[in-house]
Amino acid sequence: RSPRASARSGSAGEAAGGLGRSALKELASRHGIRPTKRRGQHFLADPNLARAIVADADVHEGDLVLEVGAGLGSLTVPLAEAGCRVLAVEVDRGLANALREVVAPYPNVRIEVADAMRLDWPSMLGAGRWSMVSNLPYNVSVPLVLELLETAPAIDRYVVMVQREVGERLVAGPGAEGYG
Repeated sequence: RSPRASARSGSAGEAAGGLGRSALKELASRHGIRPTKRRGQHFLADPNLARAIVADADVHEGDLVLEVGAGLGSLTVPLAEAGCRVLAVEVDRGLANALREVVAPYPNVRIEVADAMRLDWPSMLGAGRWSMVSNLPYNVSVPLVLELLETAPAIDRYVVMVQREVGERLVAGPGAEGYG
């Protein structure tokens, strides 16, 4: 069975319409994938949380959505199912191969295998209004968000998951401990 079929079958820890923990483990195992600290990888394994993130992002059919660090597709799938036109950026070629398998049924997903810190964002995004909905890799979250704020005016909404320390740093005001 495909990981999507497995996720929809109601196996333990999985909800209908998403990639649960066991489907992600099986997919990762088949592709020889293990999250690496070097790349700051962490995978979203709760399909209910992924759907809640998409709902909080307030994205709808036809909306342009950038997802950086798409990984195994945990967030990509619910974005695609919402009808968004998703640009999924993933630097890890092994993950990109697994992601291609997972999103194959969704023609509204385009995968770009590239380092998000080295992309020419204005050229990549072109015209149109974009939302960024991402579970960002730890090691690039702050520099990437700051880079996009400066160079990608096409993105007018950001819904990003980051580690607590990163979030505190992003919202810290002048004089606060985490400000930088």
